Amino acid sequence: MTQDVAVFLDLDNLIIAARQARIKFDINIILDYLKQATEGRIVLRRAYGDWRQNSKVPENLAVAGFELQSTVRLNDFSKNLADMQMVVDAMETLIDGHDFATYVLMTGDRDFTPLVQTLRKRGKLVIGMGFRHTASRSLVRLCDEYVYCDELLQGRSPAEKGRKTPATATNGETPLSIRYSRALKKSGLRVVPAEKRMVVLRELTDYLHGRDDVVWGEIIRYIYQRYRQNTQRRLSKNSINDVLIVAKRAQVIQVDRGKTLSSAPVQLAPVSGKPFQEAVMRCDALYLQQIAELDEPFDVEQAAVSLYDSPGHARYLKVIHNRYNS
Repeated sequence: MTQDVAVFLDLDNLIIAARQARIKFDINIILDYLKQATEGRIVLRRAYGDWRQNSKVPENLAVAGFELQSTVRLNDFSKNLADMQMVVDAMETLIDGHDFATYVLMTGDRDFTPLVQTLRKRGKLVIGMGFRHTASRSLVRLCDEYVYCDELLQGRSPAEKGRKTPATATNGETPLSIRYSRALKKSGLRVVPAEKRMVVLRELTDYLHGRDDVVWGEIIRYIYQRYRQNTQRRLSKNSINDVLIVAKRAQVIQVDRGKTLSSAPVQLAPVSGKPFQEAVMRCDALYLQQIAELDEPFDVEQAAVSLYDSPGHARYLKVIHNRYNS
């Protein structure tokens, strides 16, 4: 089941920071990233602040599905009122009966650290988003993950610590790496984040080793239960299923016909080397093959950003592409 996500946007903090950095604030790029990173549905979207900071902002946020909570900023206390409303609304979601798995707090303000602490105590995953030059260090350290919007909006991977990669968009165009991910998803090969992908492939190959009486649904249940209580590596059943589909098409596993896919018998395909390493390489080769067939420029560094959130894997992927897709 897809997990639900709640997004709370501190407009004053982000718009002012974007203006200082001379970066166009594009909420759609941010939402695209969040959908990919959280693997969930963004059900709740709320924004708080003074709309006079930028006349186009209310329209853009409304089109993107945000509920707008306007506070005209007369002084610092007015700003505090907006922050307080954002905190109250976030806390209210904990008792209104809707169970959000992930909370995204788009702010760099350290005043929100108590809210982060409370959400994490309730077992929620908290992702912070803000600009590097205004983000509070204490807030960054406290969040489960913190994404720097300046890197994201300039077409760089948020994990890249400020390094700019070739073929990225700086003029408002969607970055090539994100276009790759979208196209792969449309072809049925959704890119689960690399760390989670590795966990599933490791568990898959270990569980199937020496077994020939396992069905598809059993594998999903087994892996899901192993990581159900792990807040750092929590895996959704959808994510596990997505990785299994890639593994099937990459011939990592052999799937016999069943009444349904969930009841279909699964076996580990014969490999010449180590099963886990071979599984990773075959899946990456499949991704690269599909990317190479797109009506897009083929850029191995951007493929690395799409698959591993870092261009540092480009050399490895080039070897894999040449080995499997020559």
